[in-house]
Amino acid sequence: MKNKNSWNIIIMALFLLTTASFISCSDFLDPESYDSFLPDDLFKDVDNLGAVTLGVYSELATTDGYGRNVPNMDAFSDLDMIKTGSMNVNYGDVAQLANFNVSKDNSQIQALYKILYESIYRANEIIANAHQAEIESSDDQRRVDMYIAEAKAARAFFYFELVKRWGDIPMRLEPKDANNLFEPRTDRKVIYDQIIGDMQEAIPDLPWHNDTWAEPGHMTKGAAMGLLTRICLFAGGYSLRMDGTMQREANWKDYYELADEVSNELVNSGRHSLNTSYENIFYTICQNKTEPLECLFEIQMAYLSNDSKHASCIGGGAVKVHTSRYAWCKYDEEDTRLYVNVGITDPSLTANYSCNTNGKWRQEWQTERMNWNQTDINNVILRYAEVLLMRAEILNVLNAGPNDEAVELVNKVRRRGYGLEINEKSELADVPEEAKVDELAFAAFLRDEYARELLGEGGRRFHLIRWNLLKATIDDMTRIFNDPELKGLYFDNTFKNFWPATMFVSGKHELYPIPTWEMTENQGFNGINNPGY
Repeated sequence: MKNKNSWNIIIMALFLLTTASFISCSDFLDPESYDSFLPDDLFKDVDNLGAVTLGVYSELATTDGYGRNVPNMDAFSDLDMIKTGSMNVNYGDVAQLANFNVSKDNSQIQALYKILYESIYRANEIIANAHQAEIESSDDQRRVDMYIAEAKAARAFFYFELVKRWGDIPMRLEPKDANNLFEPRTDRKVIYDQIIGDMQEAIPDLPWHNDTWAEPGHMTKGAAMGLLTRICLFAGGYSLRMDGTMQREANWKDYYELADEVSNELVNSGRHSLNTSYENIFYTICQNKTEPLECLFEIQMAYLSNDSKHASCIGGGAVKVHTSRYAWCKYDEEDTRLYVNVGITDPSLTANYSCNTNGKWRQEWQTERMNWNQTDINNVILRYAEVLLMRAEILNVLNAGPNDEAVELVNKVRRRGYGLEINEKSELADVPEEAKVDELAFAAFLRDEYARELLGEGGRRFHLIRWNLLKATIDDMTRIFNDPELKGLYFDNTFKNFWPATMFVSGKHELYPIPTWEMTENQGFNGINNPGY
């Protein structure tokens, strides 16, 4: 079962850290007011240190974090769309997100930005103070090393989540005080290099999920290695710069080389594997259970003593993500992922089919449903299937075309998707010959495979950005919407206007705006927001 006991472990530590981590800006101006909240012995006890380390994720595991805001914020692409009670372009914060009409005052934007920085400060506290722990045995030392490593890996993840959404941001590596609140932007290359360095330092001291000394709820070696692989691809990919252009680093292939090393070690470790059933992955998640072989990293949601702050909204009405009809053209009829992801077998029914989210989170699979809006479903950040697809992409780039390993990695994912044995060749499921002729053909096929496998899991928009294909994708969707013969196939009657195409501005909407409160309180920005805002 999903480990909700870990939430009980961290309640006391969260109480101690909360007052230290979430005081007002005016309090920051007085360092003594901050320090007075930290008990002298908070980090001395190893068990306390473990609880405090779990606490770095607690604000992510909220409706304002990964339970609602993140699924809504990250959804729009050609395959995932946001539908609200009105598709008016100005109909509230969620409609703004759906229609590329977001402002720096958007509440969901502001909440996530704050949550990620608050989580970073919690990790910084652990990194700075874990040395105070009283070591009485070799096991104590190993645990302390693990908690420090986890704090570094978690901080790396938090910064990655910030930089992929907001670009150049302040990099704060010390505990919160009055001296690190007014900082200028840091170039994203510097941030990515810090992120990568933190992950590399952390990985040796983290346990695999099935090591005897692994602790429930904590980040594992496999999670950190998988996240580092993804981070390297984004560091080597395209992103919007402050001059309004989409660029990648001059040494972008260096990041792919590192991703090759890390993903190779992870895949060959034998510690993770594909679930034999695609449907069973999501049934298991909806049943409030963990599946550590396939799901490497999750944000654990929980309904605590009638306190709904940490309840999920995934699979409920408060997450407005729908699967577009356009997703149908990505699948063969024999691909079982079509049914799992869309939830029905006849595309003509989608005009009248009422679903709140992707079919992966269907209500009939769920347990412990709180109400219409709230569920108990974790936000799965990374699955092993994506690791295999990323490694295939890496090999395709570094070898200027797909080698046998790259093709077989994709074949395994596809065979599982077709309900077949993953190690047996299949004329039906295996990568077709025309997709293997060169690097470009394989890359195009692989982009569609990302879509088929990960539909509804929130990553496509950011992959399109790192491939520098978001604008081209929106342009293609605009063409479909404006073609009378195609529109009826891919849009139901509630879509009177395709606002995303009307509002989208390339060189602006590849990033979110820096929130109003950060622009006001942090004079290091010099009043300059992200391009176009």
